[in-house]
Order: sequence, then C-alpha cells, then structure tokens
Amino acid sequence: MKEVSERYLVPITTLHNWRVSEDQIVSGRKGERKNRREVKFCHWPELEARLYDKYRKQREKGKAVGRGWLRREANRAFADCYPSKSISEFPSSDGWLAGFLSRHQITLRFATNKSQSIPEEYLQSILSWLHFNRRNSRVRKETSDEERVVGRYLLDIICNIDETPLPFEFLDGQTYADMGDPTILVKASNSGWDRRQATLLLTVFGSGRSRVQSLIIFKGKEKY
Repeated sequence: MKEVSERYLVPITTLHNWRVSEDQIVSGRKGERKNRREVKFCHWPELEARLYDKYRKQREKGKAVGRGWLRREANRAFADCYPSKSISEFPSSDGWLAGFLSRHQITLRFATNKSQSIPEEYLQSILSWLHFNRRNSRVRKETSDEERVVGRYLLDIICNIDETPLPFEFLDGQTYADMGDPTILVKASNSGWDRRQATLLLTVFGSGRSRVQSLIIFKGKEKY
C-alpha cells in the first residue's frame, strides 16, 4: 500500500477503504458513486437562501466565517423560516454542511490581504539570480581539489536555509469564502495574537553533515 500510495499519490486510508469495499465497487454500475456525490438536491431552500445572504453580508464586512458560525446561523434561520417545525428535524450535520458549501461554491481558504499574482519584474529577478550562480559556480584554473564536486564549491559548504513561521494561534487565519476569489480579507481580532508568531530557521548541508543547529527566533523587546 505504501508503494502504491507514493507512486500514484493516493492516501493510504483511501486505498484501505477501496480494499474493504472492493466487492461493492466492482459490482456497482459505472459512474454510480460519482453521481451520488454530485447530488444537488436542497431539502431546505428557504433556510439556505437566508443563510447564504447572511454569509455574503459577513464576508462583505471582512469578517471570518467558520463551521461553527454557519451551524449557529443555520439553526437561527431554520427557526425563522419554519416556525411550525421542531429544531430537531433539521440535521445540521457534516453532510448537510458539505452540500451547502458545494451548492454555493464556497470553500475554506487562508486569509490574505493582497492578490496572489506573479510580480511584473519576476523574469529579470530570475535571470539575475541565474547569472550570479553561473559566475560563482565555474571551476577556477587554480582549483584542483577533487572534492569540489559542484563547480568550485565543496558539498560541506553548500547549504540550503529556510524559514517557516510558527504562529501562536495555529490555523487561526482561515475562513470560508467564494471559490476563485484572489483576495481573502479578514479583519484582525482585538487581541492581536493572530499576528504574533515565532520563526523556525532550518539549515541542510549538501554533504548531509549537521553543522548548524535549528534556531527559533522570538520577535519583540528583550524585557518581554
């Protein structure tokens, strides 16, 4: 399963479910499972229309929308739209929520304050970077060391450094938003913790020898 998962990029859990349901899948009609997933039937049209209207107003204000907010507003909309029915008749389950999001083309997105597009000067920047590396990677005439396997550099002095943020409020910047929106705006909370984070610095050398320890950087004044 691990080899198949790595080769075809299919999660192992999915492969396991396919193996368990092998007889049912093989005996089923072609396209049967796909058609069942793509059902667009809406059992509570008035409720979903009111919920979608509240969702649009919430996003126009720049406020985040999560699963909890959608469920609470759905229960309120059910009570307003169907006063003669009991709230127990409305199953605000994961299946209903997934159907609502699919019917209205809503998906979970990370917040960003600017459009995600390639900068206009990207070509010149890439060419400049390539020219610099070519100039500095040529083998010099005075260099005869056989260990210099990458141009004039030793593997033990070639390293890759990367920084990754460690937010104090992990995955707090997500919200439901329309599919295809280039900008996902979410107003910051009053606490300010959603903008606070540490930085993890990792270094890997071409020789595989660990020469530099991992570094965590906390930003702020020393006395704090």
